[in-house]
Amino acid sequence: MEVVPGIHKVDGAWGGNVYLLDGGDSLTQVDAALPFNGRRIRRYIRSMGRTVSDVRQLVLTHAHPDHTGSIHSLFGDSGVPTLVHEADTLRSGSGRRLYYRGQLFSLPGKMPLCSRIPAHGLLADGAVLPHLSGVRVLHTPGHTPGSVCLLDEERGVLIAGDMLISDGKSFHRPVQFPGTDFRAYRRSIERIVSLDFDTVCAGHGKPVVGGAKASLERMLTGYTWALFPWRFIPRPVLRARGRGKG
Repeated sequence: MEVVPGIHKVDGAWGGNVYLLDGGDSLTQVDAALPFNGRRIRRYIRSMGRTVSDVRQLVLTHAHPDHTGSIHSLFGDSGVPTLVHEADTLRSGSGRRLYYRGQLFSLPGKMPLCSRIPAHGLLADGAVLPHLSGVRVLHTPGHTPGSVCLLDEERGVLIAGDMLISDGKSFHRPVQFPGTDFRAYRRSIERIVSLDFDTVCAGHGKPVVGGAKASLERMLTGYTWALFPWRFIPRPVLRARGRGKG
């Protein structure tokens, strides 16, 4: 589906959402879903009248496998550069590879979920993506140390990765994984809500088109941001527990 002119969400991709940004003479792909989505992504690119060779860069919002799984099946050894924040990588020989906390092992081959994926370039906070006009990188740690969002300032669109999960109308935070830091997450969300955008393309669920900033503000005020070992507690749950004690 075309979320807004020039920004597409790949229909039917399972795992994390996959977005395609049209830069005119090239495409930028954001995330790569779980393994075995390569054919589905290729089919969507063809429906745009383009080919996979038009993809000039793959930008990863973070290094979890449900956002990286189809990289090998989609691009193989074509040399399409994979860009990610340094905090979601490890040194590997003379370069770096993708890494997320909780990853047990990685292999030099192309085994799904266990393959070593090179990081060809590192995303820096405030940088503008090449091949695109006005798309800025925001380092938003919390879900992972290297989580990033992309802000398309011309279109008023935020591509949020797993910093936000959406149902097409409202947002909630992602589930906890090893490496999740909810204090950093809150700081990142407070930074995001200070920006200018109207549409959010989340890492899972339907994009929120129109009124997205107001929806995010409601999410912030709808939570009691007291930190518990595993989660933040929504206020309605706290109220219900209080009534139960009486």
